[in-house]
Amino acid sequence: MPSWTEELIGTKIPANGGRFTANGVSLVREGNILRAQNILSSSQSQTSQTFAYKWKRRDTFEGAVSENMRRWLIEKYGDVWEAPWLKDYGDHPILLDAGCGGGMSGLELWGPVMPRLRYVGVDISSAIDVARDRFRERGLSGLFIQSDLQQIPLPENSVDIIFSEGALHHTD
Repeated sequence: MPSWTEELIGTKIPANGGRFTANGVSLVREGNILRAQNILSSSQSQTSQTFAYKWKRRDTFEGAVSENMRRWLIEKYGDVWEAPWLKDYGDHPILLDAGCGGGMSGLELWGPVMPRLRYVGVDISSAIDVARDRFRERGLSGLFIQSDLQQIPLPENSVDIIFSEGALHHTD
């Protein structure tokens, strides 16, 4: 869990297995992931199961697929790590990756500057575990939250950049 987690969340984070409330959301810390409790509507349950399955099949999106995704994201969004506006957010801006899945888009687009970002990945499914693992494997730090995007346990105006690739149309 990053050292800046408690400052961002605005409350003390318990040890693994501990329960707490942050910004009106009941959470449990499990595997160094903050997991919201009772988060799924009936339509979100299917979304969660589908994407948990998809992102656990890492062989379907790593290697050449990731390289193609990187090129496509750069073509779509530009070289964000060289964008002049990025400096407006200081040395360590907070990036919220809303609907991060297995972290693929975030890692591919923001990879060159990821070590200086305070990355917050949020996903409703257990794909958040895959994102956490992929960051660890690369020696990168991040805060990972399993939560509905409409009930993220962060204070208002607490992030600098919101990135969401292919997720918003899956929300209620």
